[in-house]
Amino acid sequence: MADEDGRILSLARRAKDELLPEKDLEMMAVILLRGYRTADGRMKCLSKDIEGQFRKALVWLLRSNTPLSRNVRDALSDVFAVDDEMLFPRTIEFGFRQKGNRSDPGFVSNVAAVVEEHLIRGDKVDDGIQAAVQQFGLDERTVKQYWSRYAKALGLKMPPGRRPRKKHT
Repeated sequence: MADEDGRILSLARRAKDELLPEKDLEMMAVILLRGYRTADGRMKCLSKDIEGQFRKALVWLLRSNTPLSRNVRDALSDVFAVDDEMLFPRTIEFGFRQKGNRSDPGFVSNVAAVVEEHLIRGDKVDDGIQAAVQQFGLDERTVKQYWSRYAKALGLKMPPGRRPRKKHT
């Protein structure tokens, strides 16, 4: 087992330091997609610390002008296959690279547009904020944040309590 792990680590180190031949890149891509068998016969996946080098190898192959080898194409298709009789069943999880909530610019614009409509009608910013709170079921603080970003981007009037800071001399 340690011998196979050592070979994988050596390949990852070489990939980091030098441009590898296409054959080695193909092997790295297959190992990334299928995992590898240890000396005692168990299947093992790459550790997180070296997975990045193997991902880069796959990306390089996918972006190159040369056609993919049959082995890489089979490994890639196995990842997306839905057969129950697969030799190396895998699960794909798509996710964001960073944790945290994702903002939806379209939604933010829609919320801010409600506030802006009230301003155009001659209402106060607070009236527009309250209308957006009612319409979208958001808390007042969130609507103010959305409006603040939107207003700043368009150069519109900021909501009350959000005045530019005075410079201290």
